[in-house]
Amino acid sequence: MENQKSEMIQVAICDKEPLILERLEELVKKEMKETGKPFNICTFQSGQDLINQIEMYHMVFLDIEMPGMDGIQTGREIIERNPECKIVITSDRMERFNEVLQIKAFRFITKPFDVEEIREAVKSCESQITESEEIKVFYNRIPFWILQPDILYIVTNDGAVKIVTKNRVYRKDMPLKELKKVLDSQKFFQVNRQYMVNLPRITIYEKGIIHMGEQKIPVARRRKKEFERAYNDYGIT
Repeated sequence: MENQKSEMIQVAICDKEPLILERLEELVKKEMKETGKPFNICTFQSGQDLINQIEMYHMVFLDIEMPGMDGIQTGREIIERNPECKIVITSDRMERFNEVLQIKAFRFITKPFDVEEIREAVKSCESQITESEEIKVFYNRIPFWILQPDILYIVTNDGAVKIVTKNRVYRKDMPLKELKKVLDSQKFFQVNRQYMVNLPRITIYEKGIIHMGEQKIPVARRRKKEFERAYNDYGIT
């Protein structure tokens, strides 16, 4: 079944105060741009308005103190309707921290905002979202959604790509350079003009050759040093 979420990271910000909402949007937008991933940000001034659209969001910055449905109540609704959504609570009410734990908030950010806290929250959320992010692909013209960690490698194919998993080869009508924008850059590496590999799924690497099960993929000479650095930095032995 198709997921309602798009390949773009969807971010929601909810706060009753217009000036705080504007400031937080500015900070989050700056940090999202740093990730290099496509994103969209929408703002809300009430929990109810947010909940009406919550299924489409990957990440939510949520104020606790709001009239009507407060942040804790809103958080409970988010868990019920979109359990994969990352909730970042924003508040100056530290005494409500125990309530925040009840809604499994991903982060708690204090007011007034600290840029480093925003940066860390955005980076951590984006990292987890990307790792589990689904990509729409086709098999025999039938649409499927697959998770990035399930991809072994990707091959360019006449302006489109073939996406290879353990059990199937899918097609996506998108150039590799565009697909790279939505993939986790810490895990996917383009090793030559045709192939991009998922570093954690490499079986063996030796003498410039990557083994993906029975598939052997050569690393281009000019990319060998950069690939080996990325391979080692990722902690694969």
